[in-house]
Amino acid sequence: MGYRSDVVFAFYPVKPGDASVSSWVEQHWPKDWCEIEDADGMVLVRYSDVKWYADYAFVQAAVVATVAFDVAFSTDEEGATAHWEMIRIGEEDEDVERDGSGRHDYRMSLRREIVVN
Repeated sequence: MGYRSDVVFAFYPVKPGDASVSSWVEQHWPKDWCEIEDADGMVLVRYSDVKWYADYAFVQAAVVATVAFDVAFSTDEEGATAHWEMIRIGEEDEDVERDGSGRHDYRMSLRREIVVN
């Protein structure tokens, strides 16, 4: 049991077509509990139905990887070559968390839907 979340990270180059972001994510992103896909010039890392707690090793590894990405691509500088964004949605309607590099483009948004089973 426990509280579950869906989390998506998006990584993308400043200049379209730059393959360095995809290569970096493939080499450096921790592969536990996630799916990685290339989509529309971005690399998406998806965690579905996971317990996203700060003391879990795979969550800590993801945080460390975002810091390493910031360093590798100078994401907070005017000369940044790439950016990242993250959205986490929890089970409660109000439980939403957003994060990203300092100058990201807000390429991700959130839409809640009604699902009839």
